[in-house]
Amino acid sequence: YEERIMEAPVAIYKLSSERIKSMGEVSAYEAVKNMRGIQAQTSSLSLPSYNTRGFSDPGNFRFKQQLDGYDMTNPIGLAIANTMGISDLDLASVELVHGASSALYGSDAFNGVLRFYSKNPFDFPGFSFQSKAGVTVQDAAGTNPYFEQEFRLAHIFSDNWAFKMDLSYSSYHDWLGDDQSARITPGNYERREELQDMEKGDGNLAFDAVHSLGDEYTNGIGIVPGVDHLVGPGNDTLFLNGTPLVRSGIAEKDLFTAGDFGTNELESIRGNFSLFFRPAEDWEIEYTYKHSFSDWLIRSSATFPQFNYLQRMNLFRITHKGLNFRAYRHKLDNFRGSWSATNAAAAVQQVLRPNDLWVQDFRAEYARTGSLAQARAYADRFLPGGTEFNKEDFEAALAATTQNTDYSGLNSALIPGSQAVDFSHYSNIDLDYDFGSVLPFKLQLGINYRRYNIESGGAFYNDGPLGFGEPIIVNQFAGYGQASKELLGDRIKLTAALRADKQTDYNLNWSPRATAVLKLGAKRDHIVRASYLTGFRNPSIQEGFFRLQLTSVFTIVGAARRSLDNFIYQGRSGNEYSLRDILEADPRNFKALQPERNTSYELGYRSRYGKRLFVDASAYFTEYENFINRPNVFFRPEDNPEDFQIFAIRQNR
Repeated sequence: YEERIMEAPVAIYKLSSERIKSMGEVSAYEAVKNMRGIQAQTSSLSLPSYNTRGFSDPGNFRFKQQLDGYDMTNPIGLAIANTMGISDLDLASVELVHGASSALYGSDAFNGVLRFYSKNPFDFPGFSFQSKAGVTVQDAAGTNPYFEQEFRLAHIFSDNWAFKMDLSYSSYHDWLGDDQSARITPGNYERREELQDMEKGDGNLAFDAVHSLGDEYTNGIGIVPGVDHLVGPGNDTLFLNGTPLVRSGIAEKDLFTAGDFGTNELESIRGNFSLFFRPAEDWEIEYTYKHSFSDWLIRSSATFPQFNYLQRMNLFRITHKGLNFRAYRHKLDNFRGSWSATNAAAAVQQVLRPNDLWVQDFRAEYARTGSLAQARAYADRFLPGGTEFNKEDFEAALAATTQNTDYSGLNSALIPGSQAVDFSHYSNIDLDYDFGSVLPFKLQLGINYRRYNIESGGAFYNDGPLGFGEPIIVNQFAGYGQASKELLGDRIKLTAALRADKQTDYNLNWSPRATAVLKLGAKRDHIVRASYLTGFRNPSIQEGFFRLQLTSVFTIVGAARRSLDNFIYQGRSGNEYSLRDILEADPRNFKALQPERNTSYELGYRSRYGKRLFVDASAYFTEYENFINRPNVFFRPEDNPEDFQIFAIRQNR
């Protein structure tokens, strides 16, 4: 049920479309970063992400985004900026809720909720068009054009029928990373001052540059005494003075400007088509089809260019007074041009100069000159910037790896793969009812069901032949209720809410919430609020079922119970090992993941003093439980040391 923002029991803020237009941002979605308490991250121009009150990353699994009550999160748990969102022309308002909100909004409403509201064609008919043009300027990417066009049409056919559509198109060049200094990671943090003074051209044997790909020293974890690391995806290791040699990598700006498969020129097309029917007073039925065909990049522990990324949603809604019913299906068809930049760079290096020949070149030139820098330059002569670089060969190798899903390279005759394939989808049903004034207090009840179908053919998740061997099914059920009562002549309002959630791989979660609002002063315009909030977050699909080999010896692993039970690692010797057995041999006692939880306590005050001063103060304290991190497990069987592998596995702290 609706509440005045002034009297809301939690920190909540709202922007109208008119206010957003006055901010002068590139888009309405970009304007969100100006809302109070927003923490914005921009890992690329195509992927701004928002958060409030807590930990986040570009994936942003702890913050929920909704449009008209629908979850904007895709089947793998990402809300990919505004790719499945709303155009500036169709936006009515934006609402931001700070802090844990799981009691009402469920899992992922861990740090906050961002809610977008669109314009109903019965209330906002007509035609509108908007065009924007500009330039982006960056040293690495240069000066490039920026275009964005939007179109909205809404028409009322009769008192019962209405239609609306909005289309958006944008085209621009993303920025390119060009920081070639040494990457500082938790594993080498103590050496940060030494690393900051290093340069890639100094001839360092294992130099992992920030914006260079394919030079990852087992993802930058540093030197591990007594462990023979492999060079790239091959099996040849050259030790000089006890240090293993690592290949040089390819600069991001070279990889992303290499033709059709490697480019920083991005396009996005988004369309929403809706039909509205009002069969009787207070009834409304809506069907909407959403289509997004977009390019975007995510930069996190690895870089993933996503080209021609297709998302589709079918949505059905019925409302009648206090009744709200929503059913929708979100489907991915991601196979056209998405790839792992780390794997692609390693594979391209291997094609242009196989590891064994590269090592021979390095060894021979070092013996001749005694210079590490000259030895590396000679061995790298076939890479961009080298004396024998061939652009056509480079582009052909990149095209080949980005169309191959065999990351290991064990089953590929020509080149290891880097393609990201994802055909996952989920179906969701929401039903809630607001009893309004029927009862002596306000009451809202609701239920939710969601079914995930995770399907990548083993390229991205543990659904391949050494895992589940079939699409992974995840079911999620929830029920919730909220009640409120005003006392003492409506000067005090008490609210309590409770939600129960159960997902296939995790225990039942209870999320209580209690708030109190006190209205002071003769005009009741001094509002004091106190709240007890809880949040929970089921591990994302990635955290639970990921299986991604970033380098020849480094694999990111999901840790849902069923995924651990169905994970077989095949080493280079051909031997197979159960991940459960590997983890049981580690003294750190690794276990299956459980949901994250937090508990938050908040006090706040709002009031107006005259016509020009508005005071809004708040303080909160939050405790976290079962926070998910990613420790590394080093596996080196004594009988087959060539099967060495590092597993980065999600675990609760």
